[in-house]
Amino acid sequence: MLKTAVVLQSYVIVSLDSAVTLQAIVVREIASFYAHVTHETGHFCYIKEIDGPSKDYYNENATHCPCNPTKGYFSRGPIQLSWNSNHRPAGTAISFDGLNFG
Repeated sequence: MLKTAVVLQSYVIVSLDSAVTLQAIVVREIASFYAHVTHETGHFCYIKEIDGPSKDYYNENATHCPCNPTKGYFSRGPIQLSWNSNHRPAGTAISFDGLNFG
């Protein structure tokens, strides 16, 4: 819940007029997150992408995100993130090396 509150800081300034508005935003954010993770994990049945490492998730055209040939850019966990061109910006956003993790 704390993480959701941090994400909502930008909304709070706009929504200070009522606690009901803020509560509606929090409920909508939680519902959106739940919908995303249930869709991506097959209702929490899969912790890795179905085709996983057997598929080529390297975008060689993304020269700003050079592939590490020893790493797999397939999805794991509730937030399914594939392709090297997605791993790098996601890693940058949360302060880790998204291209060379694991």
